[in-house]
Amino acid sequence: MKKSVLLLAAVAFFISLSFTSNGANKTVQLQNENFIVSQQGPRGQRMTTEERVTKQLAIYQKKLSLTEDQATSIKAVLTENAETMEAKMKAVKESGTRPDRTEMKELKEKENVAVRALLNDDQKTAFDKLVKEQAERMQQRKRK
Repeated sequence: MKKSVLLLAAVAFFISLSFTSNGANKTVQLQNENFIVSQQGPRGQRMTTEERVTKQLAIYQKKLSLTEDQATSIKAVLTENAETMEAKMKAVKESGTRPDRTEMKELKEKENVAVRALLNDDQKTAFDKLVKEQAERMQQRKRK
């Protein structure tokens, strides 16, 4: 009798552990899915510079209704900025130091000014709203 009670208790204990483990894995997986969507490409691989530029340009085309000339010009701005950031991040990684956030922020602001200069008045309003939304999402991620 005692053996069956102990066996039953052990089985219940292991079952409860498996449920706890699955819950923890789901949380991690959800966090990883958010990370994959925001910073990585298919199958969890890092996106190339070209993929990041294409993704950002697609967002701008959808939200701002860009003309072909605007899209071409903006793609050039985004590509130049992405390559500059990538080179700076590579240099930082090789030196073993932390990235200079103010410098990266200045680069992003410079990009925004260059993109904004290529837009008409209606698009500028929508672009400013988009930039504000992106900044708010970044602040929310920092708080987590």
